Amino acid sequence: MSELVLSESVSEELLPFSLCFAGDGKVCWISRLLRQVWLIDDGTDDDTVGDLLHIARPFTAPLDLALLPELTELIIHLYVEGHPGRIVRGQLYPHEGGWLFTGFPMISNIAQLERLGLPLSRLPLHTAMGDMLIANEASSASLKEAQVQAWRLAESNDTLEKLNERISKFVPTGFLENVGIETVLDVDIGRHVQ
Repeated sequence: MSELVLSESVSEELLPFSLCFAGDGKVCWISRLLRQVWLIDDGTDDDTVGDLLHIARPFTAPLDLALLPELTELIIHLYVEGHPGRIVRGQLYPHEGGWLFTGFPMISNIAQLERLGLPLSRLPLHTAMGDMLIANEASSASLKEAQVQAWRLAESNDTLEKLNERISKFVPTGFLENVGIETVLDVDIGRHVQ
């Protein structure tokens, strides 16, 4: 596989949740949005962040930077020490003699994104993550509406059952059968038999 080479500014736009490791494993730079997700102050030295990184997949441990070549092109989950709920799922790629990690926060809805301090409007327009979150929100809204409709339908069925039960006390089903009618609902004005 050929080596991926992107500048920090291009990576910032194309890969909003990314960080770059030098060949010795030290962190060269961290994208602005990844800093925000991991609650890393802009004044924090990038290399210091490397000492705080933990891996949650394919195993759970502090990230041993010597393992970066072995983790290349695997799906890995990274987080910063003290913030295990702020996992970023992504991959490591060879990059200028080092590695580039790029991924997305592990979230499934807009509320989770906002809990990370990122409104949907802050995501670059070209990311699939925004489209996925919008689709999930639309699906959730449709599911809630379907649940409300199912509840209303069940309530209507219960009401009809009770109504039919009460009507049958005044109009016996045997009488209806004698005049050729199955249920009270089939009774129409002017319908009669001799």
